[in-house]
Amino acid sequence: QNVIEYVTIASTGNGTDFGDLAAAIDESAGCASSTRGLFGGGSESDIVNRIQYITIASTGNVTDFGDLTAARRKLGAGANSTTGIFGGGNTGSVTNTIDSVTIGTTGNATDFGDLTDARDGLGACSSSEAAVQNESYFPPAAIGLFAGGANAGQTAILYVNIATDGEGAMFGDAAVARGSTSGGSASSTRAVFAGGYGNSGRIDVIDYKTKEGIQYSQIPFAPSKTNVDYQGNFQSENSGDAS
Repeated sequence: QNVIEYVTIASTGNGTDFGDLAAAIDESAGCASSTRGLFGGGSESDIVNRIQYITIASTGNVTDFGDLTAARRKLGAGANSTTGIFGGGNTGSVTNTIDSVTIGTTGNATDFGDLTDARDGLGACSSSEAAVQNESYFPPAAIGLFAGGANAGQTAILYVNIATDGEGAMFGDAAVARGSTSGGSASSTRAVFAGGYGNSGRIDVIDYKTKEGIQYSQIPFAPSKTNVDYQGNFQSENSGDAS
């Protein structure tokens, strides 16, 4: 489909029509600053390299932004307040390429660096503020995280510092191996990855990673939820949802 929908994050409710993409597409990736949303790559009748953008404050159709360095689908994306990155994906073969764009100005993507390994079907998210740390307590940075991949046995989470071009590095491991990850979202301190396809089929697990050392959580949507304490020990309590 080519539909774009929006929700008001401060209140629950259904999606509302925002506008349209340039064409019906799937397997693309999106990222955003506080003012612009970008959509890159994906599959139409063929794999495309197109990047499109919207102005978040006003509804309407997309405008052409520029092109990725290569046409690819099943990629992941994240951004800080000024830079968007698009990592991994499939060009006809799986790739480890990371592209970057300056969100405030239209134009083609440039090479940012590489993931540690080629992967597609990955989830990605980003922290726009310099506040995230991993279990090794690397210096805080506005980072992008890439998790999972088409291989259902993939657990590795990789990170890049969005503010500086460079190679991906190991961040940690997801609690559950997965491919075709549904996506990710993040605050300045916590990243969340949900769903995907595991060794036994589709999974309903939500993982999170925080700066408080090693902290993983597996949260079945029902009938119970599992929390983890700061020492990495799992604690369970009955609940009807994953909130």
